[in-house]
Amino acid sequence: MLRNIKPLMEQLGLRRMKRLTEQFSATQPIRIFLTHEGNLDMIAPVHWKIFEENMMESLTNTMKYAQTSVVTVHIQVLNTMIKYMISDHGNGERQVIKGMGIIGMEERASTVGDVA
Repeated sequence: MLRNIKPLMEQLGLRRMKRLTEQFSATQPIRIFLTHEGNLDMIAPVHWKIFEENMMESLTNTMKYAQTSVVTVHIQVLNTMIKYMISDHGNGERQVIKGMGIIGMEERASTVGDVA
């Protein structure tokens, strides 16, 4: 029974993130580079879900505030942690005010352990 409800591979992990970035880029004037290093098989489905949700929130914030056309999403799997970074080449802000989006990203990340 569990085999029948398991999501398809294209609905999980890096493939899904690639699809989400392609869909976002198709509707917005932005180019997204998705890079990774390390053993992605070590990433649990709950982590992928958090990465996806936080990536979409970050992309939305980028479109609102960054005035950029390039974003890089980088996933690095290390021995005891996963580093997940989203960066852009935008104008930056001297002071970032935490709104619901950033607070939500922090809350999602904190549900799975230490957040740096």
